[in-house]
Amino acid sequence: MITAKIFDSLTHNLIGSTDTLEINVTTDTLHPIQPIKQDDILNIQTGIVKVYSDKSLPPDEVNVYLNLLSTESYENYSPYLQFDYISTVSPNNFNYVFSDIKLTSYPFSPGTYDVTDKVYGWIDLKGLSYGTPANLSITWLGITYRGSITLLNENQYTVNWDNSGAVKIK
Repeated sequence: MITAKIFDSLTHNLIGSTDTLEINVTTDTLHPIQPIKQDDILNIQTGIVKVYSDKSLPPDEVNVYLNLLSTESYENYSPYLQFDYISTVSPNNFNYVFSDIKLTSYPFSPGTYDVTDKVYGWIDLKGLSYGTPANLSITWLGITYRGSITLLNENQYTVNWDNSGAVKIK
């Protein structure tokens, strides 16, 4: 039970008290990260995103995006859950190493602790050159998967990826 007494700061006289609040302590523990589940699969949907400064002109940038989704659910829910990864990007090389699922609002968790959800994410592959394959490397659950993405023009791209592993691009 928690209650508080309120005193006047000048006279130090008691001027009021709060209602009593009952707090139930459970065995739940909120962690800043959760390990990626061993049977989780990273599904990636790709598409084109265009950036314009003036809609009447050709786009200033044309990027390929990776829309990420786990197949397994984790404690808490999106958007407070995100993939924890390290990116290393250089011209025509995009490398991502996924390590955990992180709670972005830690040490606070909005909502209830009993809620689980799949994890969503988004990555833009910026700086692609038309017709030049860009290497894409994704490390998921300690295994590195490799392929390439080629931006053909502002409306088309191709993906070269083996979907037999735990990282699937559609």
